[in-house]
Amino acid sequence: MTSKNIGFAMGLIIIAVATGVILYSTQKKPDTKGPSNTITVDPSLVPTEEKDRSMMDDSTMDINKVDLPEEFLPSIEGTTPPKDTNTTPKSEATLPKTYTVTIQNFAFSPATITIKRGDKINFINKDSMAHTATGSGFDTGNLEENQSKTIIFNNFGSFDYKCTFHPSMKGTITVQ
Repeated sequence: MTSKNIGFAMGLIIIAVATGVILYSTQKKPDTKGPSNTITVDPSLVPTEEKDRSMMDDSTMDINKVDLPEEFLPSIEGTTPPKDTNTTPKSEATLPKTYTVTIQNFAFSPATITIKRGDKINFINKDSMAHTATGSGFDTGNLEENQSKTIIFNNFGSFDYKCTFHPSMKGTITVQ
């Protein structure tokens, strides 16, 4: 008998005792090792009117066919309900990330970076001279010393970029 059936049977026992129907045994099917899903009641206490006997066959009823209001169903204290597996949180690997490219000593560091679609790159200028990070489809504009600009990359591909003031400063961003 499963724990659900045991809990249900306990609820039936409580209801039966509260209503005056006294249970005296569970039946065992001759061809099985465990008890069946039937409960035997004292026949003298079984209601006699047909409408009251609708769930019963002689003095036996199938507890899987009993339809009780929810307030009569048993609850077992101290049990933890099963976790809802349909609401799996996103892992950190699937959330957008922010990377930093530092502009210092007339160079981009790192000069080559691979990110995922939707990730951001924050370009920070640490030089005393103004720089840009200008590529196909993006431009930080002029970044003075200690200024920064964050760009979101939503398109797949490889994007070469450079500083418009200092064309020897180059970098590549690969968006997977």
